[in-house]
Amino acid sequence: MIKAHGEQLDLRLPRIGVIRKGGEMTRGATPDQNRPGKDLEYFRLDRAAPAVVTAWAEVMGKEPKSISGILPYSDPAECLSIWDELWQGKRLLWRGDGDRLHVQLQGDSYVRYAPGNGPAQPASAGEKVGKGKVTRLSRLRLLLPQMRIAGIFEVTSGSEIDADELWANLMWIRSTVATLQGAPVTVFRAPRQFNIPDNKKPGETMQVTKHMLHMMLDGRYLDALLPSPADGLLAPVQPPPALALTDGQAVEDDDAPEDGEYEDTPPAPAKPAAQPATATNGDGPLPDDEQAVFDASASEFVGMVAECLNTDGDNVKAWMKKMGHNKIPGIPEDRLAIYRKLRRIAERDAIDNIDDGNGNTGGGSGYPLYLELPAAEWQPATPAPLFTDDPDAAQAALATAQGQMD
Repeated sequence: MIKAHGEQLDLRLPRIGVIRKGGEMTRGATPDQNRPGKDLEYFRLDRAAPAVVTAWAEVMGKEPKSISGILPYSDPAECLSIWDELWQGKRLLWRGDGDRLHVQLQGDSYVRYAPGNGPAQPASAGEKVGKGKVTRLSRLRLLLPQMRIAGIFEVTSGSEIDADELWANLMWIRSTVATLQGAPVTVFRAPRQFNIPDNKKPGETMQVTKHMLHMMLDGRYLDALLPSPADGLLAPVQPPPALALTDGQAVEDDDAPEDGEYEDTPPAPAKPAAQPATATNGDGPLPDDEQAVFDASASEFVGMVAECLNTDGDNVKAWMKKMGHNKIPGIPEDRLAIYRKLRRIAERDAIDNIDDGNGNTGGGSGYPLYLELPAAEWQPATPAPLFTDDPDAAQAALATAQGQMD
């Protein structure tokens, strides 16, 4: 036996069908003009052999709104995988965990990284990169014994809201059953109303209805947990009140890629808690202010710098713009380098404004303080082009393009 096979004892079944939320993709004259199908009220089977399609129609019906099955694995991350992914047509360009990349296309082959060891994820879910957009893809794996076919069906969604809901549902189920493997569940569509900005009426909102994913323990299993067994639990018939979207969320037609294909092994175990960053010069841990800036996300960068430098966000933005930085880098090390330059500017500003006791200050240079720094320290490097034959240059450009200042 091949040694690697003897050491890999994971149990896996083949995938025999993909279950989608949306209609079929609208094909354009070119791949760039393809558009995802509209949101459906029911589930649609895709990528299945004719025998599976026939069994699906006989057992599930033409437009099933709920699916009952069993979870195939004991590990939550194997039952439900959630990744941020960027696709270009049929090719997966990269897959990340929201912080670091897990898989990346380099040339004609894929590079896989150990958890936490990949390069920084260059863009967040929902952000556009070139002509593509980063999508948060959920893949819920189910066995459907009633189909009389041994294989995995994947319920897919490109909605961040679905990802959060399904994971929360799975965590509740795990807390209720002895093991996830073999747990009977029902996945169903339920209408939800959302308030979104009305593009035709600035300043106003409009309501849209989307049929979101939910998962619960099968009603027959719950009967055993109830003091007075009922006939089974049904999906809620009354939709909850309309919800306003939080920052960063968007309600769109499901844009999970239909053409792309990338088979992966079960997700690796969750990465350990990140260790405190160490100074790049080898002198030990970062000072408290630099550690705080390093840990802050791109969206928190301006506020954290303002707090560390005892100033306000407008000053930080003004200094950065004078330095030529109109965007906040996506890589923590790059943001830390900018902070160190800003700290020097703030320190010089403080020295120039010290009162000598007679009401006079030393600030009389008459030109912006950032010009007192050597040019190499405040002038940003020429950004690498987003489209280049050099994959390293393209990766750096994508990372730098992340994060727009207010």
